[in-house]
Amino acid sequence: MLPKLAGLIRENVAELALLATLDMGKPIGDSSTIDAPGSAHFFQGHAEAIDRLYDEVAPTGGRDLALIRRAPLGVIGAVVPWNFPLDMATRKRAPALAMGN
Repeated sequence: MLPKLAGLIRENVAELALLATLDMGKPIGDSSTIDAPGSAHFFQGHAEAIDRLYDEVAPTGGRDLALIRRAPLGVIGAVVPWNFPLDMATRKRAPALAMGN
């Protein structure tokens, strides 16, 4: 789903940039060249990183076995600054979504 979301963001960069500009009052140039494309980049990057995650065997004694397992934590909270809201929110959402939160 994350690559699909990245593609949808890329298809709608102009609309997302306009919404960010109207909401925050920032220059449309920043919204259309940094915020929206950056968001697509973060979702795509974390989608590709999911394939590189795997469970690990932790070092233990001779007769013991311990696995390191990554599991979703549930609902997350994120503080988003005012200057690049779409970009910064995506930096926090993409890894959380990639891990199943």
